[in-house]
Amino acid sequence: MFNSSVFSSKYETLLAVGQLGGWEYDVLTKELWCSKFYFEILGRANPDTAEWAKYPIKEVWENWLHPDDLEKAKEYFADFILHPSAEYAQQFRMLHSNGEWITILDRAIAMRDDAGDLSGFIIGTHLDISKEKAIIEKSVMVQMMLSKAEGIAQVGSFEVLLPERKAIWSNQMFQIVELSPKKIPRQKNQLTSLVCEEDKARFNEWAEKAISSEGESYPISVKIKTFKNNIKHVIVSGVTYKNAQGEMVKFIGVIKDNTSRIATLENLKLQNQKLRDIAWSQSHLVRGPLSSILGITKIINQNLATDDEKFQLIQHLHESAEKLDQVIRDIVTSTGALDEIFTNIDDYQ
Repeated sequence: MFNSSVFSSKYETLLAVGQLGGWEYDVLTKELWCSKFYFEILGRANPDTAEWAKYPIKEVWENWLHPDDLEKAKEYFADFILHPSAEYAQQFRMLHSNGEWITILDRAIAMRDDAGDLSGFIIGTHLDISKEKAIIEKSVMVQMMLSKAEGIAQVGSFEVLLPERKAIWSNQMFQIVELSPKKIPRQKNQLTSLVCEEDKARFNEWAEKAISSEGESYPISVKIKTFKNNIKHVIVSGVTYKNAQGEMVKFIGVIKDNTSRIATLENLKLQNQKLRDIAWSQSHLVRGPLSSILGITKIINQNLATDDEKFQLIQHLHESAEKLDQVIRDIVTSTGALDEIFTNIDDYQ
């Protein structure tokens, strides 16, 4: 039977202040006592609703549970009845009077008598956490979208808490340095340790200057050696923030993987050199044997040589043709190498 002394006016006030809907379940009679705020959370209270009253559990709980949550919630509650010493806390959706589903955080404890024995009563509360859950879900969605955007742009982000220099990395940051997110960096200056030796002094000077003054820092381009021993070209920049006392408390940075772009530029340089070599071959190497061929054929056509001289000229003509053939072969080979360069450039796009 419901013990009214347990639910004094002070207790009811406390529940209301905490925006908690109170309930008590009688394990023997399977009756559920509910506070008025239990119904107010669901938009189902009216002027006639009692401060505390007894209801069939199916009528005021099971019938309002979301179909996808019904069996799981009932099984969880039934298991708690069988094992009342365990902690009871679960979330489920219940139908509001406006037709919307709200998320409820349900907590409870098994009541004991003065001797410490179970009394057969379970007392609990309902808390509407729909707004909090929506905020969390939105935050997760924003984080997922940000992570995808970072992946597309090949940009990672990180946050350094000052002055202890504890770092928090985004997923894309881990991918850039080729480290699993499950393996948390062991050093405070983990990024600094990845910078190649030839760039380390310059990077350290930049980092100290960046975190010593408020505002945006200029970007710096350095090479890093990833955890898989690959060399990457990256650009690092960020913004330093200070608190009301003027102390630098946080540096939020971004790191862009510039390796593909650098590789593309190197291939373009090689391509330009190949083009210059081909142009030189066409203007010099081809011109030599071609001029010889033109001169010899002119002498023969104009009958300016004796028969013996013509025989020698034909030999020279053959030699010049072979030279021209070799030059053309070399140009074709260079063109093939150029095609390979273009293919590599396409791969980096």
